[in-house]
Amino acid sequence: MSVVTATIKSEGKALKAIYRLVSIDTNREVNRIPFAQLILVDGDAATRKFPLSDEAFFEPGNEIEIMLRHEGGKKASATVFKGLAMRHALESDGEESILRIELRDAAYAMTVTRKSAVHKGTDNAILKKLIQAAKVKAKIKGGTKPKHTEMVQYYCTDWDFMLSRAEAQNLAVAVHDGEVALQPLKISGSAKHKFEYGISPIYSFDLEADAGSQYAKVQSQAWDKKKNAMSKASKGAAFALSQSNLKGDALAKKVGGTELMLTSAVPLDPAETQSWADGRLARSRMSLLRGSVTVPGFAEIELLDVMELIGFGARFKGKALVTGIRHQVDEAGWRTHIQFGLPAEPFYQTPDILDAPAAGLLPAVHGLQPGIVEAFKEDPDKQFRVQIKLPGIDPAKGIVWARLAMPDAGKQRGHLFRPEKGDEVVVGFFNDDPRQAVILGSLYSSTNKPPKGWEKWAADNINKGFVSKTGITIGIDDKEQVLTLLTSEKQSIKIDEKKKTIEIIDLNKNKITLNDKGVVMEVADKLSIEAKGDIEIKGKNIKMEASDDVEVKGKNIKLEASADVAAKGANVKLNGSAGVEAKGANVKVDGSASVVIKGAKVDVQ
Repeated sequence: MSVVTATIKSEGKALKAIYRLVSIDTNREVNRIPFAQLILVDGDAATRKFPLSDEAFFEPGNEIEIMLRHEGGKKASATVFKGLAMRHALESDGEESILRIELRDAAYAMTVTRKSAVHKGTDNAILKKLIQAAKVKAKIKGGTKPKHTEMVQYYCTDWDFMLSRAEAQNLAVAVHDGEVALQPLKISGSAKHKFEYGISPIYSFDLEADAGSQYAKVQSQAWDKKKNAMSKASKGAAFALSQSNLKGDALAKKVGGTELMLTSAVPLDPAETQSWADGRLARSRMSLLRGSVTVPGFAEIELLDVMELIGFGARFKGKALVTGIRHQVDEAGWRTHIQFGLPAEPFYQTPDILDAPAAGLLPAVHGLQPGIVEAFKEDPDKQFRVQIKLPGIDPAKGIVWARLAMPDAGKQRGHLFRPEKGDEVVVGFFNDDPRQAVILGSLYSSTNKPPKGWEKWAADNINKGFVSKTGITIGIDDKEQVLTLLTSEKQSIKIDEKKKTIEIIDLNKNKITLNDKGVVMEVADKLSIEAKGDIEIKGKNIKMEASDDVEVKGKNIKLEASADVAAKGANVKLNGSAGVEAKGANVKVDGSASVVIKGAKVDVQ
């Protein structure tokens, strides 16, 4: 190997030649943050000083640049890594002490904190904004669909959110010296780098074919909320490798991977289901052939370049995408490791994408749990909670307080149905925290049966309603189209849509019936109508009949008719304490027996 000259810069200033560099190791991979490590000799036991460590050169946060060149070569020094000093460590094995510096690309800022946000726009626009917020450059090739009216990022890092969305859009992420590039995952164009076995200087290689994650086809579908059914499946576009004589679809059929159906229980835009299927099939094919070759060090290679292997047999010859680059420099010289292929596991399976359940404050509880309601006790926190027993917790050692979910609850309004002692309830937990129980509903069982008459269920599912513990009932019969409100068998309101009637009955045998013929009131004893204002009774004909007396009393009484007024009886008397006046164009007083006209004064005109 030729002699290699390394130049290390901090904030643009080169490291002094008096310091001895032991090794350099840089790593860059697709969908990963690049990192590097420098090891230098530092420290003097006699003086008990560490001059390089004490300098500001490798102070955490400084921008460090690593440049390499072969002595005697025609090429100038080339940058193989640029990033920030993260870890600064002194170590010793008892003989000499070293300074170990660990570096990360500036895009590391996207991984530091978890965030929650609501984004709008295409994935390209959203991801570009996130990248630029980390003060690094964004380079995005290709368009993405659809345009999201709402894309929620929930308590995850910008980096994890970006990789998740990039994978959903079949994009690969490559980071290089403070620039984040996204481009479609595909193998196209001529090879920029060729490695020929037996001809090219190759120090080592490690190549493998693994059919374990191959699928003959990948399809995706989502929930169609308009049809209340799954959408038509989107078939992943074929992804052809330009390497090997092995075919992923043929191998898949042999190992049982005939089809992968990706299913979303929520609605997705058809463009998104398509890219989802495309990406998973591409990932499957990229996992078929994986490996690396180690060659003499050179800097003129980038992630997602096309490389070609020649002379490696029918299984591995051909073109592939560069998915990893590692530069190693030590006393043996400069070696470059070039990787191709991708792991089969999708990014969402990475363990720490999601925050720890219960925020990591205590062991979490997963899923829904059954609970049994305890006797009523006033909530000391005034949160209207209910005490419950949970499986696995000895009631003698602790009863859990649970909040009570309602269909509607708000200030001075809402539903209120507190469960009774002994009821079996469904219990969930906010943020999976076992201290934050919430009752989501109640359960029927062989012990807690439905109300009498409602325990037999049928396929037509026509009977629905509510029954309180004292028997107050709101019943719905969908077959007969009847709504019934009962406080007891003797007091009810019944609305019958088929018969077009409304019937109100009370326990005093009073009854009101409304139907197509009118309103009928049946009163057991006395009917009183009283109004603070006027009472008006109007109809085509009005008939009042009493088996005994009819009495009409008022300050003034006026009887008026547009035609005749007839008063008829065995005896008819007109009597006025002041006067009686009969006036008209014609006035006729006729009595078959006698007519009596009597008054303080009688005028007949």
